Amino acid sequence: MNRIKVRAGVLIQVLFLVAIFTAILEFYLFSMLSNRRNIVAQTNRIKAELMADLTFEKIKDEQKAGSIVFSDAFCFFEFVDGRYILKVVFSDNHGEVYQISRDKKSEDTGL
Repeated sequence: MNRIKVRAGVLIQVLFLVAIFTAILEFYLFSMLSNRRNIVAQTNRIKAELMADLTFEKIKDEQKAGSIVFSDAFCFFEFVDGRYILKVVFSDNHGEVYQISRDKKSEDTGL
């Protein structure tokens, strides 16, 4: 009878330790996945900003709309109300939208 109580006690302790270890592991994995998603989002935002800047530099003054293809994204642009609206769309369909005035272009090119 005592052996059964001892085994039951040991089993309860082991289950308790497994539950604690599982909770700690779950928290760690959640933190790592969250950090990874954050890093990917920041990297994509920086890429989108660079692609928008490159597209804006390539736009000629007479162009009112168009697109430029990058290796992992498209940048669509159109001229509306004195400013360019640039939309960078990545291959997984997420994107960023930027608005840049024509004045910035003339300042950047020295015109």
